[in-house]
Amino acid sequence: MKIVVFGATGGAGKELVTQALQAGHEVTAVARNPANVTTRHERLKVVQGDISNAESITKAIAGQEAVVLSVGPRPGTPAGTLISDATRHALDGMKQHGVRRILIVSGLMVGPGAGLGAFGRFALGLFRRLNGALFRDKLKADQMVMDSGLEWIIVRPPVFTDMPPAGKYRMGENLDVAMFKKMANRDVADAILAALTDAKYQRKILEVSV
Repeated sequence: MKIVVFGATGGAGKELVTQALQAGHEVTAVARNPANVTTRHERLKVVQGDISNAESITKAIAGQEAVVLSVGPRPGTPAGTLISDATRHALDGMKQHGVRRILIVSGLMVGPGAGLGAFGRFALGLFRRLNGALFRDKLKADQMVMDSGLEWIIVRPPVFTDMPPAGKYRMGENLDVAMFKKMANRDVADAILAALTDAKYQRKILEVSV
């Protein structure tokens, strides 16, 4: 599969590029500064692009079979509308070039918490209030994808970071998630690739948890 990854220099995005190449896919890694993509491979193409720029997103999507958006504001910066703007640009570019499959990396904070207990639902509500702008932007992006008519997948992991991988995780709909337990970038990337490449996950919202 030909996959373009937006957010290829982030923790999970960087791991996704590596794992997709190892699995035999052709990968285009999009980065504002291409020098930050340190992976080298004959099936890897690195291009300069800005997720806030519709033209650069559309250009990177040309000729692809699947789009992965793993983007978000930098720590300590306002949430704004970065995620929903990037999602809108990507959807427009996909329709222009006839690309059908898109996966966006959202977050557990956006989900309804259907599998949570009382304390988990309370914590979810509190986190949303404390991060209202980010919640609203992620929610808007998710809804745009679901309304697109494309072969979409939404993956909602917990906080992920550069830590040793567990090599196992749970992924499915309405999980009783462990909201306060972080996941390794490598495990999240593995979940993203599994969801992207298996037809049974199309048009599903997948929660990921340890």
